[in-house]
Amino acid sequence: MPLNLDKLHLGGWISRQNLLVAGTLLLTLSPVLSVAFFSGAALVTVFSGEPIRLTKEKKWLTGILFFISLGFAAHNHLPEAWGPGRVAFTDYVPFFWFFYSLSLKPFAEGEIKKVLYAFLLTVPQQFFLALGERYFHWQGRFYFPTRNLPIVDLYWGPSEKGLATAASFFNPNILALYAIMGFIFSVTLLFKEWDARSGILERNSRLPLRILFLFLGLMLSSLLLLWTHSRNAWFFLLMVVLIFAWMKPNRGLQLVAIGLILVTVLALFNLVFPTSMVKNFLPQALSAKLTVFSSDRTIFYNLALDLILEKPWWGWGIGTFPALVSGKLWYPVLHTHSIFFQLAVEVGLPLAILVIGLLGTLFVSTARRIIKMDSVRNRKEILDKGLLISGAVIFLMQFFDLALLMTYRLNFLFWLCIAIPYSRVSANKNAGSVMHT
Repeated sequence: MPLNLDKLHLGGWISRQNLLVAGTLLLTLSPVLSVAFFSGAALVTVFSGEPIRLTKEKKWLTGILFFISLGFAAHNHLPEAWGPGRVAFTDYVPFFWFFYSLSLKPFAEGEIKKVLYAFLLTVPQQFFLALGERYFHWQGRFYFPTRNLPIVDLYWGPSEKGLATAASFFNPNILALYAIMGFIFSVTLLFKEWDARSGILERNSRLPLRILFLFLGLMLSSLLLLWTHSRNAWFFLLMVVLIFAWMKPNRGLQLVAIGLILVTVLALFNLVFPTSMVKNFLPQALSAKLTVFSSDRTIFYNLALDLILEKPWWGWGIGTFPALVSGKLWYPVLHTHSIFFQLAVEVGLPLAILVIGLLGTLFVSTARRIIKMDSVRNRKEILDKGLLISGAVIFLMQFFDLALLMTYRLNFLFWLCIAIPYSRVSANKNAGSVMHT
């Protein structure tokens, strides 16, 4: 018998929107509940009782994801590793199906805005923790009721000594990923609210407050990113600003882009004065080298490349990289710091290329459809574009660092950034069979 939430009288409050908003709001305070609500949102999408239309494209996607999942299962030889920095089977396959489930039904514009605003409500929380960590040396963990079942689980400070600001994400690279999301979501909503301001201001007195809140989120996200000292994130922040300046021609945004480029060039060639203000503004590693690759990263990549050359077709298995390179360095290495090298080492080149190729295809085809919808409807799909930019930038960042696989919370949000615009553009396909749930 199919599950129908409406017949259980739960559809009023157990909705996809409410579960996604709840999961997002709890990013800081309860990773366990956040993951549970995100997972629940996927289940509600599938088992809501509404018919699901499977187009030919969705059927192909189903088959490809099944094939990829079976491939990953065949390479899963080790027990699940839950420690920070380790990569396991659950970092991959559940998220493929989370994306797929959410993409089965298109998102409404109001649904998207509520999720993005919920995310920005967590930015002041992370900023408060980062402020305490940076200036008052906060570091520790609070959990309730027990360590084994932490419904409330608040961690602040880096997991290793000597690292930059991490807030509640254990590692500054993960916080940088979060800050990039906050920056993009703030700019996206600012453009959305600003475009809709005509004729609304008189009827909606909350619009100026929302715009003020979005500027606050933009400022705090930028500060969080700078405090991580992540050179990788800085370059991608610059990319994001350039994309928005091209997409939404605006003199103020173009001046910001030019200023960021100028400051970056000066810092790369050590032409800025070493004042305390400049040191606090720029990532410390930025002026060290012209390349985004550090010497440590090159060592990791060379180790991964040697392993790939030994087993290029099948790989070594998920989570095996730390054991394979143990003893080759004087410090432990838990992953390759690159999504391509990580996948190629673990599951082999063919499956790695298939996964990366599938993601690339989703990004490109979704972007083309959004552009086409813009021309047909004569309006700008700024929410879809902002989410797709966020997903694409985060994906590209993983080629130089693997922060996304270190956090279930942001991993869910990354796949959500792809699922939302894809669900909206793929809903325009009329042909397909109906699957009742």
